Amino acid sequence: MRILSGLARILIVCLLVILSHECLGADGPRQRSILVLEEADFRSPFYLEIFTGISAAAKQNGKIHTVIYGESLDLARFPGPDYEESLVGHLKSKYAQRQIDVIVSIGVASAKFLQTRKQEIWPTAPVVYGFVPDLPETRALFLPDTTAIFARVRPTHLLTAARAIVPDLTHVVLVGGAWKNPLVYGQWKQDFAAAMPGLEVTDLSDATLREVRKQVAALPARSAILTSAMYSDGEGTYYSPAAALARVAESANRPIVITSDTFLGRSGVGGFLLLPDSIGREAGEVAMRILDGKAPSSIPPFSGDNVKPIFDWRELKRWNVDEARRQRGAVPRAQLLGAALLALHDRRERGADTSVDDHHSVTRAQAALPGRDRGAPAHV
Repeated sequence: MRILSGLARILIVCLLVILSHECLGADGPRQRSILVLEEADFRSPFYLEIFTGISAAAKQNGKIHTVIYGESLDLARFPGPDYEESLVGHLKSKYAQRQIDVIVSIGVASAKFLQTRKQEIWPTAPVVYGFVPDLPETRALFLPDTTAIFARVRPTHLLTAARAIVPDLTHVVLVGGAWKNPLVYGQWKQDFAAAMPGLEVTDLSDATLREVRKQVAALPARSAILTSAMYSDGEGTYYSPAAALARVAESANRPIVITSDTFLGRSGVGGFLLLPDSIGREAGEVAMRILDGKAPSSIPPFSGDNVKPIFDWRELKRWNVDEARRQRGAVPRAQLLGAALLALHDRRERGADTSVDDHHSVTRAQAALPGRDRGAPAHV
């Protein structure tokens, strides 16, 4: 009987130990959460790469499991107060039982949405703004207890890229709705006038896709097309920016300067390109610092390393940017590096042997970059 009583006491002690461990685990660090609020469709390559970059940063830097939620506001395709009200109701209901520890807001439209709606939905969550330009008008959108990583292709960047391809440039054509938005390109008219007095500018930012295609098919020789994102043909049909740009490229008789590396190899000659993976990783790293206890207000907003000059080698040849001009520096060395890597990627896609010649071409391009160690990997 004493033996049985002793065994019972041992079992009770073991049960208490097990229960105490479970209670300690329940009182320990809980799962943390990030909400990624993107201004456009997650399925587009650009915004998908941003989300992937945020996820990679969370996985790499997180000591505790972090769940990442994602929402596409899609306000460009669905404008108007009725949709916005329905969106607010949906988000309030969806996240009513979910604690959001930090919001990563991607794009100017998301920043504007949070400025007026955050208090209704996530009143206590700090915010990291990503993929926003460093402009006074943009900073005015920032809420308290927030920080930002800026990403911007400046209007003068597009002009520099256009002049690298068209050295006697006298005329540019603006395509895409972002040219109308002062929160994206700021005061581009003043920027252009200061950089190139006398430059002729045709603004097609309000034109239908049908009219854009007609006009870019008959441009004079010393012209270039400067693009921004297009989401609609202006006649009731909505496109992804890549699909809309492809439609423009089908008709264009002059080179197209682009602003994202997700367009590279599809349409456009290149330019100073936004790198969405870098945008995502930078925002994700800051979000993880906040989750680890850093106050957002103690992290000053800063410009990210997320814009690089990259050109499509095949497009350079198409528009007769010959070797002599490249050697004279008409296209900067960093841009040629990007083109060399794109050519390497293209050959690998086709299954060609890249083991010797392409390796040496990339190595030579890396060594040509000013201030770069020969053994260091290139970042484009």
